[in-house]
Amino acid sequence: GEPPWEFCYISDVVTETIDSLRPLAEAEGGTITAEVEPEILCRCGERLLSRLVATLVENAVKHGMTNNSEPLKICIAAKVRDGGLVVEVANTGRLDTQANGGGTQIGLRNVRERLAKLYPDKSSFSLRQDGVWIRATIELVD
Repeated sequence: GEPPWEFCYISDVVTETIDSLRPLAEAEGGTITAEVEPEILCRCGERLLSRLVATLVENAVKHGMTNNSEPLKICIAAKVRDGGLVVEVANTGRLDTQANGGGTQIGLRNVRERLAKLYPDKSSFSLRQDGVWIRATIELVD
């Protein structure tokens, strides 16, 4: 059935994620910052959204360090676009387009599967290279 939805502020989710994962990034010589529009209220499960963002940040730390000669930078952004929520985790580095690329893709597959299950036809996920940044983007429409 439908998951129990709750309203949560995206800024709270992002702040908690950064606080919990900052030591992981700093241990690798990286930094995490946020660009979140204030007062974005989202009708979604706070724990779910937190897990999705945390998975993307962990992925950025893991793969950003292996494909990057510069210090790792991670930025979590959230904004409202066309009435929907856009959450992006960007990190410096090169997107490994090899078939396996040294990674199992399990984290990204889990993100896609959770979105498809909980937000059928109302979500999308993309991963792309944008200059020196790799951008993992979740979009939710109401």
